[in-house]
Amino acid sequence: MMVERWAYLLLVRALVFAEAAKSLQKVTNQTVITIQNVQIPESSISLNQSLTTSNSSIDNRMDFVCDALIYGASLDLRDCQEALNFFHSSDDDHAWVDRRGGHGGTEFQLPFRMMGTDAASCYLQPKLKISGGVGHSSFNDIRRAGSALISQCITNARLPTGGIASNIGSDGTMDLILSEYAPKARCRQEGTIPPDFTTYCQAVIGAMLATRQTQVFGPASDPASEIVTPTFIQAGIGQCVLRVYTPESSDSISWFSLWEETTAIYSYCIRKGRTGYSSGLGANGKVLITLGPGEPQTSNMSQLSTE
Repeated sequence: MMVERWAYLLLVRALVFAEAAKSLQKVTNQTVITIQNVQIPESSISLNQSLTTSNSSIDNRMDFVCDALIYGASLDLRDCQEALNFFHSSDDDHAWVDRRGGHGGTEFQLPFRMMGTDAASCYLQPKLKISGGVGHSSFNDIRRAGSALISQCITNARLPTGGIASNIGSDGTMDLILSEYAPKARCRQEGTIPPDFTTYCQAVIGAMLATRQTQVFGPASDPASEIVTPTFIQAGIGQCVLRVYTPESSDSISWFSLWEETTAIYSYCIRKGRTGYSSGLGANGKVLITLGPGEPQTSNMSQLSTE
């Protein structure tokens, strides 16, 4: 009970960012996105924390499909189990929305993904059954669905595969994906990690754009550049900064792909107290990102909305 209370307090601490608000500042030679507030469905918990008693009426409604073609094969059980255990343990019902859906308030915004720290090669990702709607689910609903998915598709399967659980939550409006991922994340140590560093990095991941449309990232000297690099996405006063570079030439990539890889760096490196980077991203492998503390980026230019 004390462990659960401690975990809950950590979650509350992470939720000091109460409503999403961010600004995009486009200047002559860089792009700066400052994240001020965001709801973060994140927690650090004991990895041996057990699941609570199931809600049989909700659990009996869930469906499971294991599919190697869509969600991958040979998933790492340890990494998948660790991803599951990072979900907060609570029966409180929460609203979930797509961050691109235009919903405001205190809902948890999707996409959201938990990955293992062993290799960041396995993830669990809740999603809405109907895109653009509102889903309702507790963290324990998600944890029980994830546990059943891992059991059916990995532990008790002849071939360990990924899969999907559907009809999750109090009204069956949520699904949960279990899938493999091939991260390009690499870790490094860059001096002292500031206090609350992981919380601020959670804020970066929780509020950065995650649209799937490909855009051209490149220097201001390239007329084709839609997002001027270097691009800085920061939370706090430089406590955590995501940097996007195109050191050689412009390249195209979606914000979703950048979000995925940033989540991998966070899971594989930041959780271990190290900073990290990923290279070879983008259509032509020209995009490089780093995640770590740094000097705050500012601009006195006019602000453009990210919505």
